[in-house]
Amino acid sequence: MAINSGEAGATKYLNLSGFPKDMMRKKLKEQEYHCPLCIEEGNDKTYTLSEMESDHITPWSEGGKTEYDNLQMLCKRHNRLKSNH
Repeated sequence: MAINSGEAGATKYLNLSGFPKDMMRKKLKEQEYHCPLCIEEGNDKTYTLSEMESDHITPWSEGGKTEYDNLQMLCKRHNRLKSNH
């Protein structure tokens, strides 16, 4: 979906589907099924894919791209606590 801001040539593309499931699975495995923010809190719980959500490390609103190097998997609680998705 393309969104035009009104400026000449200023079109941004919005990926409504977010990160593909296969990319999310690969990242979660790379993170050894942990939420990095839980680890920082001393909680080493492991999670399944359904318990996690994809997160842009650099938010989309700040120019972060929907690509593997900008993906982290967070538990639902931590992802929802973030103020800028």
